[in-house]
Amino acid sequence: MYTIIELSNRTERAVCAVLSVTIVAVVLALGAAGIESTAHLDYSVTVTQLS
Repeated sequence: MYTIIELSNRTERAVCAVLSVTIVAVVLALGAAGIESTAHLDYSVTVTQLS
């Protein structure tokens, strides 16, 4: 019985680790895609210095 519980705990930790890595990878990919898409917008920024 103890080995089944131990195996279950190991499996749970492994699944959580895989899900965490997957979530982080997806968030980073979406962030990179968002930055890439804003880089191609046609707009300009003008900075004016007031004296």
